[in-house]
Amino acid sequence: MRLPGRHRSSPGLDRALRAYDRGRATQDRRSICNAPFNNLYFRADGAVAPCWLQFHNRSPHWSPGGPTIREIWDGAQLRDLRDRLVARDLRGPCTTCRHEIETGNRPLAAAYDEIDRRERWPSMFELELSNHCNLECVMCSGMLSSRIRANREHLPPLEVPYDETFVDQLEEFLPHLQELRVNGGEPLLQPLVYVLLDRVAELRPDLKVTIATNGTVLNSKVERLLERCNIHLNVSIDSLVPERYESIRVHARFDVLMRNVERYIAYTRETDRILCIMVNPMRSNWEELPGYVHWCNERDVHLWFNTIRYPEHLALHPLPSAELRRIRDALSGAELPEPRGPLAWLHAKNRGVFERFRDVQLAAWIDEAAEREGSGSTTGADGERFVTLSPRRAATGEAPS
Repeated sequence: MRLPGRHRSSPGLDRALRAYDRGRATQDRRSICNAPFNNLYFRADGAVAPCWLQFHNRSPHWSPGGPTIREIWDGAQLRDLRDRLVARDLRGPCTTCRHEIETGNRPLAAAYDEIDRRERWPSMFELELSNHCNLECVMCSGMLSSRIRANREHLPPLEVPYDETFVDQLEEFLPHLQELRVNGGEPLLQPLVYVLLDRVAELRPDLKVTIATNGTVLNSKVERLLERCNIHLNVSIDSLVPERYESIRVHARFDVLMRNVERYIAYTRETDRILCIMVNPMRSNWEELPGYVHWCNERDVHLWFNTIRYPEHLALHPLPSAELRRIRDALSGAELPEPRGPLAWLHAKNRGVFERFRDVQLAAWIDEAAEREGSGSTTGADGERFVTLSPRRAATGEAPS
């Protein structure tokens, strides 16, 4: 299929796309990305897209008086995007995934191969129902933290449109969903999250609900959710050193986090559900990355490293190639635990997360840095500037299911 004005691909890109296609976790490869066929991502300000990379100034917006969830799912923008991705057209916001595919890294698109694809119904919703949050993490922004918006950005509160009308509309989709992902700000502080999950508990108690949390909130309301719903947890821990953790996750207390994580570990063991530790590798904490493999394997929990491109002064990718090589060399000398016991598969998977970061992601950044240094350019090889990644959004959709 060829669309009018389709972006011309190079032989190198065609080879990379074919190699990526062969290794995908889905047999349904009609499209290079299945996100527009199986997912809707609702941003805190009401904007809707199939993934968080697709947000732009023409994105449809949900509001109580605006287009419904069904109208957005069936709308012209999603239909056009589906056609483009069937044609392997990775322009615009899809440039970021194209770049990851070309450099051998895991693109965000791969996360949506783990979800069933249906024609009329989405299989997953990703929800930011509010930016309300109790922390001011150094790598976050006001779109995902109400405290940052007020105290660092000095902006008025974000206008968040979601109310029980949204929950009522979502009810139509509940029988067809495979997973519901609830993201930040901090969802466990947001009243509408509890309204929504009470509805899920009544109508689809079996539905997998993955909550991305900073781990600082654990109370009777949370315990009730754990009892009533099929809850899985992605907990962000950006350092295992208390002082460093608290300098990154401003207003958090390391001892409270660890106490809560121990409760979450017990819960997931008792219920055979997933707890994934989410780490944002940055300039301040990269030396700790091998330690996370040990820490997670000792506790038999999942590990995931996000891709951090924003803000640049904290991110690794803008560093000079010599500095990135030094980091890779230092990580190459780290001793890693051998997989063992009944969960050796999980231990091997966690080790693989670290090894992919060290051997693939860092290698790609070294090549990009060398190219920048040779050309003096801050853009990709094809002249397109790559999107910076929000750490909290990067944390969603990428963790292993």
